[in-house]
Amino acid sequence: MRSPFLAGFIGAALFAAPAAAAPRDSPWSASLLGGPVIECTLPETDFDDEFAVRASGFRKMVGPWDAGIEAGYTRYGFYYDPFDGDVGPPYIAPDGEFLDSFDVSLSARWHPNLRTIHPYVNIGAGVHTVHGYFPEAEPLKLTRQIKPGAHAGVGLHGIVVPALGVEARWLMISDGGGRERHVLYPRDHNVNLIHILFSLTVE
Repeated sequence: MRSPFLAGFIGAALFAAPAAAAPRDSPWSASLLGGPVIECTLPETDFDDEFAVRASGFRKMVGPWDAGIEAGYTRYGFYYDPFDGDVGPPYIAPDGEFLDSFDVSLSARWHPNLRTIHPYVNIGAGVHTVHGYFPEAEPLKLTRQIKPGAHAGVGLHGIVVPALGVEARWLMISDGGGRERHVLYPRDHNVNLIHILFSLTVE
């Protein structure tokens, strides 16, 4: 994550937040989240360019449980060896494949009504539209593949001010590696990502 972006994100939270944290007054909540991908199961060359941004809306259902919908964009571009190291030494192609995904997901969230900090745990699943292309060879390729995905996360807000929070999230995109299955690399190509997401939440 670029530092000016993060500074602006935190600054907006400090400007918009009330003076003290309080229990939830409304059954509805909405969040904007953004942050870097810090771990990826695919070979990578530059984590500085891998990030996620998301928007979510939740409604209180039963007890501490909320139900909601999320939409987001994840960029996890990487350069890879076409044979995955199975034939000859690994080679990182200078014009390798770039990957990103838009998704819409349904989530369930455990979110107790506390006065100070607001912890939560969420799980969900959704549909991802994965875009894989080689910038040098096909810069205008727009087609996307539909892939299922699942996520789980733990986070809290109200750390310093009520609006500001942080979440650690695991995301799996089934067969989202962008490569066709081949006898030389028949292994599972699920993409597993770990994000650190900074959030602004209104309740």
